[in-house]
Amino acid sequence: MSLIETAIELGAMVKFYSYYKYSFTFTGECVLDNGETLSISASMGGNSEDIYRLEVVSGVLLPLNKEDFQYIMVTNKTTGEKETYFNDN
Repeated sequence: MSLIETAIELGAMVKFYSYYKYSFTFTGECVLDNGETLSISASMGGNSEDIYRLEVVSGVLLPLNKEDFQYIMVTNKTTGEKETYFNDN
């Protein structure tokens, strides 16, 4: 199973981290059964209309999924392995 699918399967949650040029970035971590930690960065938005469509609340946890986020990067902090997902729809 891929790093991203593993994080989603484990119910990883992310919270708002930053906003830059119409893109909202969320971060989080997820611990695997073997003790390794996955670092997660995900973003949504990307155009000027998104700032009016999206409601972002600081501190609120959101479930990681491929439907809501256009970009997801998961890094295994122990091994350094990285995986990136990009949805251009």
